[in-house]
Amino acid sequence: MKRKKQLIKSINVADVTVTLTSDPPQVDITWQIVVGSLAGVTPFVVAGVEFSKRIVKQRKCEVCGGSGLVLKKKFCKRCPSCGGFLPWQSWRRFFTG
Repeated sequence: MKRKKQLIKSINVADVTVTLTSDPPQVDITWQIVVGSLAGVTPFVVAGVEFSKRIVKQRKCEVCGGSGLVLKKKFCKRCPSCGGFLPWQSWRRFFTG
């Protein structure tokens, strides 16, 4: 078996360093980027506002005392007054439930 001889080209180090250290082209921020960014962020802002409203309503609820749960017969159900958005009683019930 004959081994193929590989041709090794010498690379000029100066050419490589010039291409690595040169400034990248500047990015233009166009209206498409601005509109796309706003469209991507808007749902999260709206959701944050709406969820915080529901959490505040639940914390102020007098029926469930802020837990979001009401005892009906022998089971805990969501509070009919505030909706029980975040049903919560304790870490112990969370892990054993």
